[in-house]
Amino acid sequence: MLDKLKTYFALKDGPGRSSFFSWNAPVFLFTNENVSGYLERIGGVSGKDVLSVAAGGDHAFISLLSGANNVDMFDLNYLQKHIVELKSKMIKYLPYSDFMHFFFDNNRFFSSDIIRPIWKTFSPGLNTFLLMYYRHKNNRIFRYASAQHMDYDVSQIPYLSNESDFRDLSKLVPEKFHFEQTDITKISKKFTQKYDVILLSNIFEYMYPDVCDLSERMLFFYNSVLCPVADNNLSQLGGKICLHYAWCTEPVQWEKFMNSFQHYVANSIDDFNLCHHKFSTVDIKSSCKQNSSFLRPSDVVLVMTQNLKQW
Repeated sequence: MLDKLKTYFALKDGPGRSSFFSWNAPVFLFTNENVSGYLERIGGVSGKDVLSVAAGGDHAFISLLSGANNVDMFDLNYLQKHIVELKSKMIKYLPYSDFMHFFFDNNRFFSSDIIRPIWKTFSPGLNTFLLMYYRHKNNRIFRYASAQHMDYDVSQIPYLSNESDFRDLSKLVPEKFHFEQTDITKISKKFTQKYDVILLSNIFEYMYPDVCDLSERMLFFYNSVLCPVADNNLSQLGGKICLHYAWCTEPVQWEKFMNSFQHYVANSIDDFNLCHHKFSTVDIKSSCKQNSSFLRPSDVVLVMTQNLKQW
């Protein structure tokens, strides 16, 4: 009942737009990150426990396809849990063609006819979410008018580009994911488990908007988010946090920045964190289709690894 009421109040006046991120903001349907690319580059997640931002569920789905043992999720936006459930149930119980029509065919986008056969499997909250959408036919509920984004290529999502991966995923998706609606600064209070890999997407980009200096913002992020999460929720030897995803950028510049930040953290007299953290970058094929002035544009992921002493 609480889920149903919370969903109703989140949508009764339309999704919140006062902030890009809020508890009832318009939802993301799909990621535009090359998740498979960077999971492989950080050593993979096979047999590992993963904590991920929920978003549209793709970080979790791709982690499961990559062999993750378990994936738990969090998101500030409560409505994202319904997108994760909707996609999970469709992947589990409907054919690939229905899924693709539902999300990518402009003539059948969010067609109730497609999901009618599995409607009884939906939670009361997801029922409310869908009924309110169909009642008002308001695409403002989505971050974009459809699943496609003009600047990014979703073909890098394996279960979308490969029907065989879709069928494999249908056997791996659980009936229900563990989801917590929380601000990123409260992760360590909401989750008690230790995780081998934690995926934060590009949340860092929207933290501390009043702080212009990148080094200062990273220091705030390190002290208020990364250290508490590493202390409470990250595997003590070699656990990794993918702390930021940057699109279509120059890898060398990020590498220089992270090396400088690593040096500061290693030598700061103000650092009371008991664990040692290694900062590194991985660059992967960019999904950005826009022209770039960079010599070697790539997508770059910033990574913090637990207890790898570098000094």
